[in-house]
Amino acid sequence: MVINYIQILLGSFIPFNSLASIISHYNRLNPLIEVVSELRNNLGQDFEINIADDKSDPSVLSKLYELKCNVIENNGGKGLGGNMNNGLKAINSQYLLSLQDDHVIQENINKAFLHDMVKIMDENKDID
Repeated sequence: MVINYIQILLGSFIPFNSLASIISHYNRLNPLIEVVSELRNNLGQDFEINIADDKSDPSVLSKLYELKCNVIENNGGKGLGGNMNNGLKAINSQYLLSLQDDHVIQENINKAFLHDMVKIMDENKDID
């Protein structure tokens, strides 16, 4: 299966079963909490949020599970690329929103825009 990446600063839209998010994280809990909160506010409580953690401190890691997201624990020392690659192996969604733990979520991309993006990719399977 080819995974298509949509890396955008996310606004609000109707959730799609084929779309999930992955957030790269290492020891920055407060900005991550804000990103997760904005995703939930904009996309609803059922939107799939995955956090790829690159071996944060145990106290931070325990807080990640309180966010009620899918936490993908990595061995550490992989850096951004290695952390994201490990996270991607654990996700089965057709399309992904790739975020980092300090991204600011904007509301200027509306439901229709993201719906159209997913529809275009669904209709054009050669888009990678």
